[in-house]
Amino acid sequence: MKVFAEIALIWGIVLAFILAVFLLNFWLVHQIELLVGAKVTWYIIGVGALMTTGWIFRRREPKDTEEKA
Repeated sequence: MKVFAEIALIWGIVLAFILAVFLLNFWLVHQIELLVGAKVTWYIIGVGALMTTGWIFRRREPKDTEEKA
């Protein structure tokens, strides 16, 4: 029974963290919109999404397990 309480507590913390990040994102978008306007905000979000996608899917060199001498 103690395990279930710990799992519920961990999930509660994780979901609270996700909600906090989600709300922080909305607040930051609102601040950007106040600074630069609504049209530019969409461009900033688009460029950020494109940069993030490139970072996630970038091509990496395969790791060489042999020591180069």
